[in-house]
Amino acid sequence: MATRPRIRHARPRDIEGALRDLAEPRPHFSEIADDDRSQRKAWLEDIAEQRGLRVAEVEQLIEKQKEEGRANAEMMVAMGLHDPPTTDRKSGRRSRHTPPAKPPFAGRTASTPAPSKPPLTLVRGTVDRQDASLAAIVRRAVPRPPHLVADILPQVGAGVLGSAKSAGKSTFAANLSVSMARGDETFLGRKLHGGAVLYIALEHTEAEFLELLSHITGEEELNASPDWFSRFHLIAVDNEAFPLPVEPEARYPWLRDLILRFGKPKVVIVDTWSQFRPAPTGNNLFLDDKRHAEEVRKIGRDLGCFVLLLHHTGKAARGRDPSSDLISTMGLPAGLNVVLGLIRSPGATKATLVCQGNAIPFQRMPLAFYESTLRFGLADAAKVGRHDDERRAAAEFLNKLFANGKPRLAKVVMELAAKAGIECSDKTMNMAKRSLGIKSQRTRKGWVWIREKP
Repeated sequence: MATRPRIRHARPRDIEGALRDLAEPRPHFSEIADDDRSQRKAWLEDIAEQRGLRVAEVEQLIEKQKEEGRANAEMMVAMGLHDPPTTDRKSGRRSRHTPPAKPPFAGRTASTPAPSKPPLTLVRGTVDRQDASLAAIVRRAVPRPPHLVADILPQVGAGVLGSAKSAGKSTFAANLSVSMARGDETFLGRKLHGGAVLYIALEHTEAEFLELLSHITGEEELNASPDWFSRFHLIAVDNEAFPLPVEPEARYPWLRDLILRFGKPKVVIVDTWSQFRPAPTGNNLFLDDKRHAEEVRKIGRDLGCFVLLLHHTGKAARGRDPSSDLISTMGLPAGLNVVLGLIRSPGATKATLVCQGNAIPFQRMPLAFYESTLRFGLADAAKVGRHDDERRAAAEFLNKLFANGKPRLAKVVMELAAKAGIECSDKTMNMAKRSLGIKSQRTRKGWVWIREKP
């Protein structure tokens, strides 16, 4: 068998490959005792012969690897991740495994103190795995702060309030700001934790916003300038002291500086998000919207406040899902904690607030809007439940009437319902009819209601 010619000057990469590319059946150098010289010498010569190296070069590489292994082992022991290596007396080899523990009093007398385990020392920058256990996390867990508005607005983070044009989102935000600064106990029937407010009105001048407040608070309270005015901070679009930066990247530091300047108010309202948000960049609009939303949420989390963004909804918004109604991609609600949707037609006295998010339960709150005072409040509970009661009564009447499965003329059904005292509109009666599976069929005599057999 021909042998390779020896190469006297090998590159460092060839030397390192000498041990990395060894054949699997051959023993590793750590498995050969130093006193077994014959076996060790044959092993070294075999390696040098195969790789075209000198025996001295292979021995130097082995010693270098041994030193690196000892240094790594000592570092792992110092970090508490491994037990100290032990030395076998017979073979002289060092092992990382700890020998089986002896009984507590084996080989000791009463006067011999028990060996104490050295304390766990951690190198700076390492993680204490014991403190990462769930039990330790529960022990040191900080109780969650109460919501600013119970089940509507959390204490820290960011959210968005969306509505159609002229639906009253600025008026709703002004109602919330007044209740917060004034220290009211409740807002929309929910417990309220009041505090300072920063309102950034990017679509209103100071005069326009004061006109809005005069309807909410009244002329007398506005002219009296009560104490809670000092907790209400307003940055209008015509404020020359704190203008909105033209550079998009400078707007988030500007917002952070304003919050710090006014003493970290509990609620920060940005009216509107379309005026504040920098222009979208890149091809992926979802990630761009999500990045800007997370930047706002980070400001609220770092400074311990809640930032509420006012935004517009599309023309096709139906109020079923406030996240999909926003004029944006789903990246905007994905980067926020709370999404609120205000549903109200211009000039209407009824409204609905849809709330959803990972920090609050999903709910639909019927509201009433008072045009004279521009105030939002909870709708009358009696009026809200009246429609459900009428539908329930109509469904019970139809269930008894069609129990035998006999078809009946629609006009006869309405006459019988009126005689039975069922006061409801035709729309409510039709909704009750559909809930029971009753269908309409046109005949020569007129419309006939037929209930299909289950």
